[in-house]
Amino acid sequence: ATPEMWNSLYEKLGLNILNFTVVADPKNLGVITSAFRSDSKYLGGGCGSGFKEKIVPHLDEVEPEGLDIVNNFVKREGRLVGCNTDAIGFVRSLEDSLGKGGKKIEGSYLVILGLGGAAKPSLRLIAEKKPKLISVVNRTLCGKDKIGFISSVSEESGVDIQFVGENMSKDILLNPFSKPDAVVNFTKKGANGPLLNYSAFWEADVVRDPDAEINIKVSREIAYGLKKENPGILVADIVLLDGGRRSKTLEVSNEAGLENILDGRPMVIYQAVPAYIRIQEAHPDLHGVKVSEEEALKVFREAVG
Repeated sequence: ATPEMWNSLYEKLGLNILNFTVVADPKNLGVITSAFRSDSKYLGGGCGSGFKEKIVPHLDEVEPEGLDIVNNFVKREGRLVGCNTDAIGFVRSLEDSLGKGGKKIEGSYLVILGLGGAAKPSLRLIAEKKPKLISVVNRTLCGKDKIGFISSVSEESGVDIQFVGENMSKDILLNPFSKPDAVVNFTKKGANGPLLNYSAFWEADVVRDPDAEINIKVSREIAYGLKKENPGILVADIVLLDGGRRSKTLEVSNEAGLENILDGRPMVIYQAVPAYIRIQEAHPDLHGVKVSEEEALKVFREAVG
């Protein structure tokens, strides 16, 4: 979707710039980033799943400092500078979806499933908006990096953040005394690969449950329980599948009759806007016609329908 969005804007503005997709192997990131630096025509770009964490050591700088996952980078004076706009895009889409139900992140209770991918930068942004409570449900609880990260975010924002194992997800989501306003999947469950047929609502054990039968059974219990006790909950999943197919998490939620569902498409559109603006600002000589974020957003929405 990114080339389609960016190129529609370049064409509209009459700019001699092209965005295109390169298929590569993460093992070759050293060679790839070196080629980007030496190519005088290269302005910057993005990276997809499998590259976002691995590319960081090959960049010259990240913003903010200490960022350990990037989806976008820009070339400034021959140096590759990375950032993460996925979090910005997702949080904006989350705010939009909560707003349709008369809610906002501030004062809400959110359940975050997983700490991988865009979860960490998104969690930090969400916490800055002062929710009432955040429960982070993760496969593993060990690791000083995870515990330290959650503690630092909680301390910086003043928001209470619980950290529990995924075997507690059913108890967390169906707690009758503390009903979540939204649940968000940041795990790889439901994404292309070995976890495609698993829902994020419950554990994925590819050894003991290779056909995902137990996972789907318990996930359905959770989804139908939410429909009965908390029908207004927003179920969000950043997983995007080809052909507009829903992830297993959203499929199970829809089957149970949950109506407030958010997939990853709005996030893709929203994250592209600040990424475009960064490259526009880094190369003002080539962007003779400049656009604002709202102008870019309008064109991007039209491009992807």
